[in-house]
Amino acid sequence: MSSTVRLLVRPVAILLLLAGTAFGNCTTPITASPSSISFGNVGLGVGLFAAHGFTLTNSCSQTVKINSFTFSSPVFGLADGVLPRYINGNTTDNWSIAFRPQAAQVYSGTLTLNLANFPPVTMNLTGTGIVSKGVASLSTTVANFGSVPIGTTVYKNFTLTNTGTASFNLTELNTYAPFQVTPLKSTVVLGIGGTFNFTVGYTATSLGPVEGAVNLVYNFLPAQGIDITATGVAATSVALSSFPVLPAATQGSPYLATLQATGGTGPYSFHITKGNVPGLTFTPATGTFGGTVSTAVAAGSYNLSVQISDSSQPHKQANVTVTLPVGPQTGANCNMITYDVPDTTTPMVALNDLGTGTYNPFGAGCPEPEGCEGGLYPGGSNVDPSSHAFDGITIGQGIQPRLADGTVDTVNGSIVFMGLGESATQQPFNDFMNVANGEPSRNPKVVIINGALGDETAANLQTSSSGYLSTVLDYLLPFYGYTPQQVAAVWLDTVDSGDNAGFSTDAETIEQELGMGNSNGPGIVQTLKANFPNLVLAYLGATNYTGYAEGVSTVLPEPQSYDSSWGDKWAIEDQINGTCCSYNGTNPVAPWMGWGYYYWANGLLARQDGTYWSCQDLSADGIHPVYPSGHLKIAFGLLNFLKTDPTATPWFLAPVK
Repeated sequence: MSSTVRLLVRPVAILLLLAGTAFGNCTTPITASPSSISFGNVGLGVGLFAAHGFTLTNSCSQTVKINSFTFSSPVFGLADGVLPRYINGNTTDNWSIAFRPQAAQVYSGTLTLNLANFPPVTMNLTGTGIVSKGVASLSTTVANFGSVPIGTTVYKNFTLTNTGTASFNLTELNTYAPFQVTPLKSTVVLGIGGTFNFTVGYTATSLGPVEGAVNLVYNFLPAQGIDITATGVAATSVALSSFPVLPAATQGSPYLATLQATGGTGPYSFHITKGNVPGLTFTPATGTFGGTVSTAVAAGSYNLSVQISDSSQPHKQANVTVTLPVGPQTGANCNMITYDVPDTTTPMVALNDLGTGTYNPFGAGCPEPEGCEGGLYPGGSNVDPSSHAFDGITIGQGIQPRLADGTVDTVNGSIVFMGLGESATQQPFNDFMNVANGEPSRNPKVVIINGALGDETAANLQTSSSGYLSTVLDYLLPFYGYTPQQVAAVWLDTVDSGDNAGFSTDAETIEQELGMGNSNGPGIVQTLKANFPNLVLAYLGATNYTGYAEGVSTVLPEPQSYDSSWGDKWAIEDQINGTCCSYNGTNPVAPWMGWGYYYWANGLLARQDGTYWSCQDLSADGIHPVYPSGHLKIAFGLLNFLKTDPTATPWFLAPVK
C-alpha cells in the first residue's frame, strides 16, 4: 500500500470511529426491554386480557420506522401502540401487548418487529391458558332497594360462595354513587365451599328511579355483577339530599363542597356539631365548605356530625353524618379546584347545566352558526329533538348480531360496541369492560372492544396517514376475534391535545374533524362508516375536567377540555340540521350521532346532578383519570347510560323472555 493510500485511510478510519460514537448503533438500532415476555397463567374468557408493557430503545441517531408487528400466534396481540411508528434517534418508546388464550394449554410464540431498512427484531412470548374449576355463585344477581325517602340510606346483604372444586380470588369489588360498598383492602381468597359476605348501601339523593351495578372481578374467572335499582321518593321530614360521602379533598389544597337539604321549609342552615378538618371553613347559612386543608391533616376519611335546620317555626331539624375523604398531593395542580370563563371571574358551567345560558369567553360574542347557547342539544335543551331521537331509537331497535362477513345471525352472530379515543379514554374504558361484561342484564351477544389508544386524538383518528384507524382495523379487532362488519355502535370519546387557538376556533376544529371534515379529509364519523359498514350509532362523550393540569401539562389544560365539548355539541347539531353526516336513506354516509355519557364538570364545583372532579380522581398530570375513583366514575356512568338510553337499551340489554 502506498504512503498516499495510508494517509487517506487513516482519516477515514478515524471518521468512522467518531461516527460510531456520535451516531450510535445503526446496524441493529432497536432493542426491546424486556427481550422476552411471560404472561403467566391467564383464565379463559375473562374479558380483559393479560397485558404486558415493554420499551423499545433506538440507539441510533436517526429515526427508525417500525412498519408492522407480526405475531406468530393469534393468542398474542397488540394492546397499545400505533403502526406504522417512527422512533426518533436516541429515544425510547413504550408499547403494550396482550395474551388471550383460547384453550387450557401452554402457548409459546414470537413477536417480530418489522423495521424499515433494518433487520427485524424478535421477542419470545409465552403464556398459559387455564380453566379455573372454581365457581363464583352470588346469592342474587338482581336487587331492588325499593322506594327510599331522600336522605335515607338502606342496606342489602349479599353472599359470594365458591361452589366449585378449586379456589379462586376476588380482586375487585366496586360500585358507584348513590350506591356504596366497602372496597377490598386486599385480595379475598375463596377456597372450596368458602363464602364472602358484603353489604351494599343506597342513599336516596334525588327523586325517581335509579340504575346501578355492583362489579366483582376475579383472577381467573369472568367478571360478575349485580344489577341494582332503587327509587328515590320525597322525604317525609328534613333530610340531607347530598350524597353523604363528600368529594375528596387534598392535603394543602383549597376545597369546595356544598351540602343540600330537602323535606322542610327553605332556606336551610347547617351546623357542624362534631368533628373538623383543620384549615377548612364552613358557612352554616349555605352549608358550604371552603378554605384550604392543612398540610398537617393526615390522609384518611373524616366523619363530621351535622345538624340541619329548616326555616319553619319551630325549626324542624335532622342530625346526619357526612364523610370527608382527604388524600395526599398528587403532583397535579390541586389548587385549581374550579376554572373560570377566560377573562372573567365567572366559573365555567357544564353544557347540561348551562341550559339557555350562553358561553362568551373574552366577550367576543359567538361566531358559530349553531350558537353558543348551552344544553347538550339545540335550544338550550338536554333532550334530543323528537325526530332525531325517534330515528336513533328506530336504528337501535334494528341492530342485529352479525357473523364475521356481516350476515345477520341471531344465534351465532355478535354485536360489537367499541370505544375510541386517546389514553384518557382507553384507561377507564378497560374498567368499563369489566363492569359491562359483568352486568347480568347485558345482551350476551354484545361484545365490548377497547379501540382507544394513546394519542388517538380527533386529529389523528381523522387522518388516515396517522395509522390509528388502520391499527384498530389490522391489529385490535382481529386480536379480539371480530371484524369491521360486526361493529354496530361506538363510544367516540376523543379530543385534540395542544390546541391553543381559543374558543371558538378549537371547538370548530373538533366539530369539523368529527363530522363535516376539513382539508385533511372527511370527518371521523364518515370515515368510520366507510370502514365499518354496519356501524349505525355513534355516542359522543367529550372528556373530563383538566384544570388540575394548569402549569403541569400543556397536553390538554382547561379551557381546551371544556371547549372541545362544544365541538361535539355542534357536530351533533350539524347532523340534526341536515348540514352534514346523513345517517338514513339508501346510502348513509355516517352513523346516527348523539350524546353518550357527558361527564365534564367544573372541578369541585359540582353539577346539578352531583358530578364533580376532585384532584384525587386524576393522575399527576391532572388529565388522566385514575383507578378507582376516576375510572369508575366514567365506567359506571357509561354503563348506566347504555342501560337507560332508549337508543341503546334495544341492543345492549338482553331480550326480555
